Amino acid sequence: MSLFGLHTGLPQTESAIITGTDPVDVLTANGPNMESGTDVTDILVVNSDGSGVAAVVSRYDGADEFPLIDQTVPTKEFVHLKMPIRLLQNETIRVTANAGITVHVSHMQPSSMSRMGG
Repeated sequence: MSLFGLHTGLPQTESAIITGTDPVDVLTANGPNMESGTDVTDILVVNSDGSGVAAVVSRYDGADEFPLIDQTVPTKEFVHLKMPIRLLQNETIRVTANAGITVHVSHMQPSSMSRMGG
C-alpha cells in the first residue's frame, strides 16, 4: 500500500530574517491531523552579510533537531535545498545562525490523501 498527497495551487513562502543567535522557527506544520502536516518544497538560505555566516536549518519535532543544512554560507551567496520534506503536525523548520541570514521556506498543504494498493 502506498500513500500520497495531492496539492492544488502554488507553494506559499514563509521568510525570516535572523537577527541574533537564538533558534528561529520559520514554518510550523498545521495540517488537520498528525499525518497531513505540511510539505516543504524548497529552503533558501541567503547571506546578505559582509562575511561568511554559519547556518543550521533543521527539522524540529519539539524535542530533537534533525539538520537539513549545516554549513557556512559565503559572503553574498545562498544555499538552496530543493527536496520535498513532509513535516508532521506541529513540526517546524528551525534555523540557528548568526545575524545576516535570511531564510525562505516554500511549502504546500496537502489537499487530500489517497491510498493505493501496491
